[in-house]
Amino acid sequence: METMTPQEVIQLTTTIVMALMAICTFFIGRMTTKHNEGKDTGQITSDMGYLKSGVDDIKRKQEQQEAKEEARHLEVVERLTSVEASTEQAHHRIDRLESKETIK
Repeated sequence: METMTPQEVIQLTTTIVMALMAICTFFIGRMTTKHNEGKDTGQITSDMGYLKSGVDDIKRKQEQQEAKEEARHLEVVERLTSVEASTEQAHHRIDRLESKETIK
């Protein structure tokens, strides 16, 4: 077996160091990518939670509005029924007054 010259030792050492650096760079890049993906996933999850909260607020407000409209509708129906009854009584009184006038 031949002995290696100092130049060959330096070349071999440089090659090994470069290979180790390439492997380390690869793993560091992978870890950074996973970290960034996790960060993005967390951001998306947070945004989805915010949107869900907004939709829930809109639904609650819509239900409240519908309840108010239903109450108002019932109030209008009650008032209309009262007006119809009052109108009917007024017509009966008018009819009685008219019949009294025709008798005289």
